[in-house]
Amino acid sequence: MIQRIQSVYLFLAALLPALTFFAPVATLSADNGQLSISSAYFEAANYPLHDAILPWGMLIMASILILVNLGNIFCYKNRKKQIRLADCGIAATLLFYVACIYHILVHASETNASVSVSAMFFAPLIGLIFILLARHAIKSDEALVRAADRIR
Repeated sequence: MIQRIQSVYLFLAALLPALTFFAPVATLSADNGQLSISSAYFEAANYPLHDAILPWGMLIMASILILVNLGNIFCYKNRKKQIRLADCGIAATLLFYVACIYHILVHASETNASVSVSAMFFAPLIGLIFILLARHAIKSDEALVRAADRIR
Protein backbone atom coordinates (compact mmCIF):
# COMPACT_ATOMS: atom_id res chain seq x y z
CA MET A 1 0.00 0.00 0.00
CA ILE A 2 1.31 3.42 -0.90
CA GLN A 3 0.30 5.21 2.30
CA ARG A 4 2.51 3.05 4.51
CA ILE A 5 5.87 4.54 5.46
CA GLN A 6 7.78 1.41 4.42
CA SER A 7 6.53 1.93 0.86
CA VAL A 8 8.16 5.35 0.82
CA TYR A 9 11.36 3.90 2.25
CA LEU A 10 11.41 1.13 -0.34
CA PHE A 11 10.76 3.56 -3.18
CA LEU A 12 13.67 5.73 -2.06
CA ALA A 13 15.81 2.60 -1.68
CA ALA A 14 15.02 1.76 -5.32
CA LEU A 15 15.58 5.30 -6.57
CA LEU A 16 19.05 5.81 -5.11
CA PRO A 17 20.77 2.87 -6.88
CA ALA A 18 19.09 3.97 -10.11
CA LEU A 19 21.06 7.20 -9.91
CA THR A 20 24.30 5.23 -10.27
CA PHE A 21 23.33 4.44 -13.87
CA PHE A 22 23.68 8.08 -14.86
CA ALA A 23 26.37 9.53 -12.62
CA PRO A 24 29.91 8.24 -12.12
CA VAL A 25 30.56 6.25 -8.98
CA ALA A 26 34.34 6.68 -9.12
CA THR A 27 36.96 8.40 -11.22
CA LEU A 28 40.38 6.96 -11.93
CA SER A 29 43.12 9.42 -12.81
CA ALA A 30 46.23 8.18 -14.56
CA ASP A 31 49.15 10.19 -15.88
CA ASN A 32 47.53 10.91 -19.21
CA GLY A 33 43.77 10.66 -18.69
CA GLN A 34 40.71 9.87 -16.61
CA LEU A 35 38.20 7.05 -16.46
CA SER A 36 34.75 7.53 -14.94
CA ILE A 37 32.98 4.37 -13.78
CA SER A 38 29.21 4.17 -13.36
CA SER A 39 26.89 1.18 -13.15
CA ALA A 40 26.10 1.21 -16.85
CA TYR A 41 29.18 2.52 -18.66
CA PHE A 42 32.78 3.69 -18.65
CA GLU A 43 33.64 7.17 -19.83
CA ALA A 44 37.30 7.44 -20.77
CA ALA A 45 39.14 10.63 -21.58
CA ASN A 46 42.57 9.67 -22.99
CA TYR A 47 42.75 6.86 -20.44
CA PRO A 48 45.06 3.92 -21.26
CA LEU A 49 42.35 1.27 -21.26
CA HIS A 50 43.44 -2.23 -22.24
CA ASP A 51 40.72 -4.87 -22.50
CA ALA A 52 38.14 -2.96 -20.49
CA ILE A 53 35.85 -5.14 -18.45
CA LEU A 54 32.48 -3.44 -18.58
CA PRO A 55 30.84 -3.14 -15.16
CA TRP A 56 28.41 -6.03 -15.67
CA GLY A 57 28.44 -6.93 -11.99
CA MET A 58 27.49 -3.42 -10.97
CA LEU A 59 24.83 -3.22 -13.68
CA ILE A 60 23.24 -6.53 -12.72
CA MET A 61 23.32 -5.90 -8.98
CA ALA A 62 21.93 -2.36 -9.31
CA SER A 63 19.12 -3.71 -11.54
CA ILE A 64 18.32 -6.50 -9.09
CA LEU A 65 18.35 -4.01 -6.24
CA ILE A 66 15.90 -1.73 -8.02
CA LEU A 67 13.56 -4.58 -8.99
CA VAL A 68 13.58 -6.18 -5.53
CA ASN A 69 12.77 -2.91 -3.80
CA LEU A 70 10.03 -1.96 -6.25
CA GLY A 71 8.56 -5.47 -6.11
CA ASN A 72 8.65 -5.37 -2.33
CA ILE A 73 6.28 -2.40 -2.31
CA PHE A 74 3.53 -4.50 -3.91
CA CYS A 75 3.86 -7.41 -1.46
CA TYR A 76 2.16 -5.42 1.29
CA LYS A 77 -0.33 -8.19 2.12
CA ASN A 78 2.41 -10.70 2.93
CA ARG A 79 4.66 -9.12 5.54
CA LYS A 80 6.86 -12.20 5.98
CA LYS A 81 7.63 -12.14 2.27
CA GLN A 82 8.37 -8.44 2.53
CA ILE A 83 10.91 -9.09 5.27
CA ARG A 84 12.59 -11.77 3.13
CA LEU A 85 12.68 -9.43 0.13
CA ALA A 86 14.18 -6.70 2.32
CA ASP A 87 16.89 -9.17 3.32
CA CYS A 88 17.48 -9.88 -0.38
CA GLY A 89 17.77 -6.12 -0.95
CA ILE A 90 20.38 -5.89 1.80
CA ALA A 91 22.37 -8.73 0.22
CA ALA A 92 22.07 -7.15 -3.23
CA THR A 93 23.40 -3.86 -1.87
CA LEU A 94 26.40 -5.58 -0.36
CA LEU A 95 27.04 -7.47 -3.61
CA PHE A 96 26.78 -4.18 -5.52
CA TYR A 97 29.58 -2.78 -3.39
CA VAL A 98 31.67 -5.91 -3.91
CA ALA A 99 31.29 -5.55 -7.69
CA CYS A 100 31.96 -1.81 -7.53
CA ILE A 101 35.16 -2.21 -5.53
CA TYR A 102 36.25 -5.05 -7.80
CA HIS A 103 35.91 -2.91 -10.93
CA ILE A 104 37.65 0.03 -9.33
CA LEU A 105 40.56 -2.06 -8.10
CA VAL A 106 40.99 -3.97 -11.38
CA HIS A 107 41.19 -0.82 -13.48
CA ALA A 108 43.29 1.07 -10.95
CA SER A 109 45.86 -1.72 -10.66
CA GLU A 110 46.20 -2.06 -14.45
CA THR A 111 47.34 1.52 -14.92
CA ASN A 112 48.53 2.61 -11.46
CA ALA A 113 45.82 5.24 -11.34
CA SER A 114 44.65 7.21 -8.34
CA VAL A 115 41.06 6.61 -7.30
CA SER A 116 38.55 9.22 -6.20
CA VAL A 117 35.03 8.17 -5.34
CA SER A 118 32.13 10.52 -5.94
CA ALA A 119 29.03 11.14 -3.87
CA MET A 120 27.15 8.58 -5.99
CA PHE A 121 29.31 5.87 -4.45
CA PHE A 122 27.35 6.36 -1.23
CA ALA A 123 23.86 6.47 -2.81
CA PRO A 124 23.27 2.69 -2.50
CA LEU A 125 24.54 2.89 1.08
CA ILE A 126 21.86 5.45 1.87
CA GLY A 127 19.43 3.10 0.08
CA LEU A 128 20.59 0.35 2.44
CA ILE A 129 19.64 2.55 5.38
CA PHE A 130 16.18 3.02 3.84
CA ILE A 131 15.85 -0.76 3.42
CA LEU A 132 16.71 -1.25 7.09
CA LEU A 133 14.14 1.39 8.08
CA ALA A 134 11.51 -0.31 5.90
CA ARG A 135 12.36 -3.70 7.40
CA HIS A 136 11.91 -2.27 10.89
CA ALA A 137 8.54 -0.73 9.93
CA ILE A 138 7.38 -4.03 8.38
CA LYS A 139 8.34 -5.91 11.55
CA SER A 140 6.45 -3.42 13.71
CA ASP A 141 3.36 -3.82 11.48
CA GLU A 142 3.64 -7.60 11.86
CA ALA A 143 3.88 -7.26 15.64
CA LEU A 144 0.84 -4.97 15.65
CA VAL A 145 -1.21 -7.45 13.61
CA ARG A 146 -0.19 -10.34 15.88
CA ALA A 147 -1.16 -8.33 18.97
CA ALA A 148 -4.55 -7.50 17.44
CA ASP A 149 -5.11 -11.20 16.59
CA ARG A 150 -4.19 -12.17 20.13
CA ILE A 151 -6.78 -9.78 21.58
CA ARG A 152 -9.57 -11.22 19.45
